Amino acid sequence: MKFQYIKEAIDLFESRIEGDDVKIIPCTLEEIAELEVSLSPPYKLPAAYKEFLLYGGKEMAGLFYMIDFSYNMAKLLAKTHYRDVIRMLRFWEGKDNLASEIFVLNENLGSNMY
Repeated sequence: MKFQYIKEAIDLFESRIEGDDVKIIPCTLEEIAELEVSLSPPYKLPAAYKEFLLYGGKEMAGLFYMIDFSYNMAKLLAKTHYRDVIRMLRFWEGKDNLASEIFVLNENLGSNMY
């Protein structure tokens, strides 16, 4: 597969991973489409994130250890309607919802979201 947006990042990543048991597990096109359905129309997943998902969205040699921006995390956040993110926004900013154009990849320790 040809990657337009993340080719340099893949090359750098692959030059740093070692070992025979390295797992890189991509998402299927169907899984990406399912995730994209969770967005409010007319919004779509960014093309670079789709490429990332197609490369190793489920597993990338242990990369998702501390900050998990994998397919599984994005799907979990969308499935729970960003419950933890909204709780964080309510506490810090007094907001009870997330703008429809926002798609959260990860929330970390209740203090950061990506």
